Amino acid sequence: MKVAAYFQDLQRNRTLKKELIQLKTKIVELNLALSSCQSLKRQNQRLRQMLGLKRKAPYSLVAAAIIGQIPSSWRRVVFLDKGKSSGIQKGDVVLDTQANLLGRIVKVSEGRSQAILIYDPDFKIKVSLDNLYALAEGSLWRGMSLKYIPYDVEIKLGDEAFYVSEGKEEWRVKVGKVSFVYKDENSLTQEVFLEPYASAAEREVFVAVK
Repeated sequence: MKVAAYFQDLQRNRTLKKELIQLKTKIVELNLALSSCQSLKRQNQRLRQMLGLKRKAPYSLVAAAIIGQIPSSWRRVVFLDKGKSSGIQKGDVVLDTQANLLGRIVKVSEGRSQAILIYDPDFKIKVSLDNLYALAEGSLWRGMSLKYIPYDVEIKLGDEAFYVSEGKEEWRVKVGKVSFVYKDENSLTQEVFLEPYASAAEREVFVAVK
């Protein structure tokens, strides 16, 4: 009887773990939809279409765990326990459990993948701040920096930055908020830094698979 009870408990735990992953996936999906809707509302573009949350999303989410990282104080590259067999491809974006941008897949094997995080100096991505597009680069100690922002463009502390996907089906992911702005009268550009929403200490992530 004890053996039978043990296997029943084991099966119950597996079922609960599967249901937990499904619930976390749903939370990320809803947060992604909310991020898109909030951003588009501010820009007053296609609000009605984006509020239709029943529309099929242009991606699916794969839950993964961070199982290691490159042993370097100058890099922020991690290894995930999912790969090609789960549908993950090079270039897929990595999200935290709140649907914030955390990184991007750079290498994939059958059962594993490698992701570069937004804090890594080699990480680069195009972001949107209202009607402005800019190049965001990882910065080990200051989150992310925005490059080539013209001097006369108004950037305010707290402004939100979004990653905008490419392709026919546009969707948006929160990246972070402006934490530092400096203008030098002798420069054509201004110095701007973002404070990312996602933490480099994350251990549970989701990969947005196209």
